[in-house]
Amino acid sequence: MDFLDFKTLCFSTAIVALVLCGCMVYVYKTRKTYNGYYLWVIASVIYCFAFVFMTLRNVLPDFLSIVIGNTLIIAGN
Repeated sequence: MDFLDFKTLCFSTAIVALVLCGCMVYVYKTRKTYNGYYLWVIASVIYCFAFVFMTLRNVLPDFLSIVIGNTLIIAGN
């Protein structure tokens, strides 16, 4: 089951977060939303970057891929 490794799951999560962000930006631009809605959009972008950092575990240094990735996940909450 090599297709369900950690990098594949993180990359899939990043793509889902990016698609969600695109949909949310579309709704933000075309409809009237509540005041804190754009913060939710920003959190989705932060999640996307966090999971991209975690996907690049052996490409980037460990500080960037682990520490910054996990910090971005916490910041997105």
